[in-house]
Amino acid sequence: MRTLVVSLSLLLFAACGSKAADKPANGSGSAGSATTTGSAGSAGSAAEAPIVLPKGDGTPPKKTTAKLTDPDFKRLAAIDHPPFLKRIRNTQDGMDVRFTTPRPKIGTTVTITPCFTCPPMTLEKWKEREDTDLKFLIGEDLRMRPDTTWEMGTVDLKGQTLVYTHHVGHFFGNDEAGNPHASYANSYALYYNDGVNQIRVVSEYQDAPVPREQMVAVAPKEDLARLALAFLDFYTHAW
Repeated sequence: MRTLVVSLSLLLFAACGSKAADKPANGSGSAGSATTTGSAGSAGSAAEAPIVLPKGDGTPPKKTTAKLTDPDFKRLAAIDHPPFLKRIRNTQDGMDVRFTTPRPKIGTTVTITPCFTCPPMTLEKWKEREDTDLKFLIGEDLRMRPDTTWEMGTVDLKGQTLVYTHHVGHFFGNDEAGNPHASYANSYALYYNDGVNQIRVVSEYQDAPVPREQMVAVAPKEDLARLALAFLDFYTHAW
């Protein structure tokens, strides 16, 4: 049976406050709205209500003056963003919470901790962490594949520079023992710190395995960027 796979674009309602926040991270064009058909079980419904994104107050990220503590992390983790499904993964010495869209399943993980590795918010300084730290988000089984793509750059949030990475990897085949193996990723990560506390927001495709082109069509980079930017905007005003 052929199943309609809905692009994330059809479920998102841009509510990010400023024009800069509504633009894709690469500043080129508007978010994609493609749909594809296939046999995957990751079907959504085009009739589902749009998802309203969280947002800040229209100002640059709030700068903290003291390291956040466990009561702060519990307070932040208690915030809900319906219809996103929330899973609290940690509130001790940091906050790690994942928000997931109903279908297609796109996960956005917000991680906040006091600074321990907080370079200045310039691409030059963050490039120093690219191979030793940031690329580990890819995962070992996809990191060395020649068809895995990786991109790193900056995006502006109301006058504040943020650093982003985006990678796409895909492998359907057999492992070394000859067993069927599927490994795939379509992930956009956004980073910011104020020298006292730091935040990372990762938005990524988490639905059923589908061909690479279909995975990217369901969750285009521009849509993942809008999700990550909206959550970072919200939490850097709530912390």
